[in-house]
Amino acid sequence: MQKEHFETVIAQMPLTFTSHAFIERFMSMYESVYVGQLSGYSDAKAPFRTLHAQIGRYLALHADELGIRPSRRVPSKNIKGNETYCQEWEKL
Repeated sequence: MQKEHFETVIAQMPLTFTSHAFIERFMSMYESVYVGQLSGYSDAKAPFRTLHAQIGRYLALHADELGIRPSRRVPSKNIKGNETYCQEWEKL
């Protein structure tokens, strides 16, 4: 995953969005990149959770560069349909 992938996805997102929404859009726009990254965690106990945590960390660590900031934790359905809490982001 490259910074450009993140920038392109963020450009397509509304002014506020969740990490789950970002991941869904990333998967849609860069399916082969996503699958390639996911396959790197095939030995992990929870490969999806591991990759998604990595994506969330990247957003957090590079928020200023990406023109976003964290706002609050919100309930949201993950890609498996489970209701969990995730970060909500605001574009600057």
